[in-house]
Amino acid sequence: MGNSIFFGMKFIVNKKIFIPRPETEELVNWIIKNHFHQKNLQIFDLGTGSGCIGITLKKKLYKTDKIYAIDYSDYIINIANKNSILNHVDISFMKINILNNINSISKSIINRSTINIVVSNPPYVKKSHKKLLHNIIHHEPHHAIFVSDKDPIIFYKKISLWIKEKFDGIVYVYFEINSLYYIKISSFLKKIGFLDIKIKKDFQGSSRMIFSKYINS
Repeated sequence: MGNSIFFGMKFIVNKKIFIPRPETEELVNWIIKNHFHQKNLQIFDLGTGSGCIGITLKKKLYKTDKIYAIDYSDYIINIANKNSILNHVDISFMKINILNNINSISKSIINRSTINIVVSNPPYVKKSHKKLLHNIIHHEPHHAIFVSDKDPIIFYKKISLWIKEKFDGIVYVYFEINSLYYIKISSFLKKIGFLDIKIKKDFQGSSRMIFSKYINS
């Protein structure tokens, strides 16, 4: 068990919990800048891991009504919950497998009267690229990094189709992505009706973040 610093806050991490990265800080900062002056926010953090995204947004966007942090295992959720306590914020945690049963997230908790934000930093490295990441694969959980070669953007597809099916009103969507697939992901979002798609580069100049909007009136 160790610690990692994210946005100046301490987070518990270990070999089963992905260590927060500077690129993810940039994603979170983008959300904060875009929504800082808004109130009645409801945020869904899909694939929460250490909880760093949801916890930081709860801390920095103090007018947020509710944050749902979602991951697939009791162990991960337990660590993320410890991090929420460590950082003195109240988060609602849900055990749900994004690929297998994301639609089990009840539509009843999706409040049309709030400003809904969906954010995710899912696995996005093809398993065949493991050999290119030999410096980290021994220290990081593979489930948080690697995805099937057959469909490396499957998490983005599952999440965006869930948004389209379950949400009413306006949804603001933020993804951290593999820079190799930014065209493929943005094309898919556009194809299924997402709007205002923006690509943002990280501090290394890689296309690492996508913003989009979905409107269902």
